[in-house]
Amino acid sequence: MLQEKTVVNDCYILQSAIGEDAYTEHWLATAIFSAKRFVLRFLREGKDSAEFVERLHEDAMRSYRVRGPSIADFVELETFEGRFFISSEYNDEISLLREIESGRQWSLSQIANAVIALADALESFHALDITYGNLNAESVLIIERGEQTPIVKIRKPSFLPLLGLTGSNSHDVCESFSYIPPEYK
Repeated sequence: MLQEKTVVNDCYILQSAIGEDAYTEHWLATAIFSAKRFVLRFLREGKDSAEFVERLHEDAMRSYRVRGPSIADFVELETFEGRFFISSEYNDEISLLREIESGRQWSLSQIANAVIALADALESFHALDITYGNLNAESVLIIERGEQTPIVKIRKPSFLPLLGLTGSNSHDVCESFSYIPPEYK
């Protein structure tokens, strides 16, 4: 069971639960041998079939070579107590969903810059002939910078492998995928 102060693989210490999406629980963690902070995204119990974990791992490895200023990279893929997780550096980001729920208003310029950042990130995937997959408000990160325009990034990897396991008519897909690439419809 995940809880605060749990030591994960002799590398991370869980500090607090900071969010979730349809497939993962997000935990803020500190590294044991570094001052850096990380987000550990653990697959939810019941969403962690061996086939799904294998496909997610393949998707992550395929997306690993995609780089760009609007892409939040991951550090490692690992398991802890039988649960698969993805580790990423934490930069005081919040999801776009949390930003929307906060009610904060963005200027037209900030919105335009966010859309350009998202388009640039997706283009980085498409340039390598890789489909991103699950683009929704939980997969978009907002990093505040005071009075400057916030930085907008998309998370890697997406949950594209889920599409192949559930089928496009699945309730899970309809509930959790805001955007499905045309090649998967």
